[in-house]
Amino acid sequence: MFSAAVTDILEWAGWSPTRKVSMTRWVKALIDDGYTMVPEALRILENFGLLTIKPPPKAPGAVFRADELVFRPDDAALGESDAIGDWEKQLGVRLSPVAEHGGQGLLLVAEDGRVYLCFGALMWKMGETFEDALENTLIVVRREPERIPCID
Repeated sequence: MFSAAVTDILEWAGWSPTRKVSMTRWVKALIDDGYTMVPEALRILENFGLLTIKPPPKAPGAVFRADELVFRPDDAALGESDAIGDWEKQLGVRLSPVAEHGGQGLLLVAEDGRVYLCFGALMWKMGETFEDALENTLIVVRREPERIPCID
């Protein structure tokens, strides 16, 4: 599932492959705010909900630095559903919040499984899947995320 390096960081944060957390209260708040919660987002929240993951420091020469992920999406997402709706229209997919990134960004999972990071009018594709994003851009930076053109 994950590389040894990523597994170590996840386990340090309290994660395990069999971990299950009820996120019903948070999911209800997000739905009430106007979000659609896609199945992959619910799976992620059930396994990672309420965790805080701190990646290693930025590698020398890297342009992008991984930042803390807090899997309590209501903190960052409530009140942002209209702005996320604009991104949904541009990308042609439903987006569900799963975590706060670096205290300012919002980690989103699309209905097709792709993972995005939104900072208001700025958006990056972090990976084709959640696992891909954790392995390559969110915890260990093996590649730069793909910048999505700004909303018109």
